[in-house]
Amino acid sequence: MLYLYFWLCQLISIVSASGYARFFDNDSQGNDDDLLRDLLVNSDNIASWEPIFANITAGGLDYYEFSINKNASGQGFAPSYEVLIFMSGNICQYPLYLPNDTATMEKNIAANITKDIQLAMLYSFNESMASNTSMAMHQLFDNGYVESLAVSPIDTDYLGMDLGESPIYNTTLKYPNLYVMIQLYNTTTGKPLEVNSRTKDLVWNYRLGISESDLIYQWDERSWLEVLDTDNNSALLMSGNVTSDSVDSKTNYTVYDPSLYDVYIYTEKEYNYLYEAQLSHSICAIKHGNYLTTSAVENITSHDLEETHLRVQKYVAASNNGMSEFFYVTGLNASTTYVSILVKKVGQSGNLTDVGGILFDTEEFTTKKDDTCTLIHGLDFCQGITYSVPSSSLAGGNKTLLAQTYEYIATGLYNNFTQALQLIPCDNELDARYSPLRTCDDCAQSYKNWLCTVTIPRCTTEESEYYIKRKKEESRNSFINSYVNPLRDYFEVLPCIDMCYHIVRDCPSDFGFSCPSGNSNSALLLNSYNYYIEDSDIPTCNMLYNN
Repeated sequence: MLYLYFWLCQLISIVSASGYARFFDNDSQGNDDDLLRDLLVNSDNIASWEPIFANITAGGLDYYEFSINKNASGQGFAPSYEVLIFMSGNICQYPLYLPNDTATMEKNIAANITKDIQLAMLYSFNESMASNTSMAMHQLFDNGYVESLAVSPIDTDYLGMDLGESPIYNTTLKYPNLYVMIQLYNTTTGKPLEVNSRTKDLVWNYRLGISESDLIYQWDERSWLEVLDTDNNSALLMSGNVTSDSVDSKTNYTVYDPSLYDVYIYTEKEYNYLYEAQLSHSICAIKHGNYLTTSAVENITSHDLEETHLRVQKYVAASNNGMSEFFYVTGLNASTTYVSILVKKVGQSGNLTDVGGILFDTEEFTTKKDDTCTLIHGLDFCQGITYSVPSSSLAGGNKTLLAQTYEYIATGLYNNFTQALQLIPCDNELDARYSPLRTCDDCAQSYKNWLCTVTIPRCTTEESEYYIKRKKEESRNSFINSYVNPLRDYFEVLPCIDMCYHIVRDCPSDFGFSCPSGNSNSALLLNSYNYYIEDSDIPTCNMLYNN
């Protein structure tokens, strides 16, 4: 099975490279022994987890030598047969993406100055590939990103037994070095890019990293980021489950590093420059582009609702995913579309580094048009409230005070319920309990979840067939009318009917909980709750953590 796995790896690498081979003339460099000698003398050694930062122009050829460490075997599937060499790279800037020189960039775009030009990575275990590229694997940078895998077999000779009767082996690498070239190619002619009046001043800035344990630069087609909600000047984003990132492999303790993930926020216009330049898979381009703000600069671990400056706060909390990292973006403009991009650090032997990393796909969001709704989160009791609520005419724009007001309403009603729940025989023998499958703790949690969503309504300024329009003096309940006194009319995203179903399922029948039926009382149902529609572009109903 081990040999089958590595044979497949080699096959995939060969097939991927051969898929691009048509762009290259294998004899384009001839058999120039002087060129080979000069390259070997002037080549740069590239070390594991120490990426190369370089520029390249037409007619240039960058040549690198990587010394393979045979002791790197034993990581993963093959403890003694092969060493895996992971190659990856990014284009950071090139003539169609110059974030510090927009005028020149737009001029280059208009002239389509890089037509038929692409950056390529060539690699081989044979140092002669510089004079004969037919023996090299070829990989073009795609959307600013390139990756590939090379496998160096290890020859193992049995020498006998030591005094402790353990076998002794002599191991040697079949290929001690990997050679890598970076070069610009003309995809029309299939030859290296020549210097002429059009190409002489064009510069590509790139990164190249090699490792025997992981890809230094990575692209993940998932966004791994969810937009929970926005108001007119802020947005709340949530990562996927980070529980597995929180366990130290040496101690098994839960130790989460809040610097592991960061988010970059771009305006729609600035991200479109990067996207149209086909650099959307380059973490280097994202980090060094004209982003609006990022959590990576200040690394603020908090969730201050009163923050008004342009910045990103972040914190780790429970979510429906398990544990997630939340990103609170403030200081935004109303009715504006932004692009959020999540990145993750990688490292060697558990040590994180700012070099390289994982780039996830984008998530867009648009802020609301005015302050009818206010985004609140980080509540002590209703922790799952991570959405916008009707703004208060009494709070004077104070988001913290507004959050406390809503929580005061919910906790007061919940205290009444807990007193009633104490009358239920929760701790009796199993056959004397109200349910063999549910406990009073289940009931209390479901009731709390339901209570939070019905007493703290989700607010939006968008009209939809799924939403109910509320007059500012006619909210869902009288507590909101009295204690919040909404600023103006709003649309409510109704709670999901599932929240009601859960308390009926989890709580004793003594409470008499029931839910409106779509068959017998559809009007009551659709004025109080709604159904969750998975494929909808907008939320059709509201749940905790919005999912």
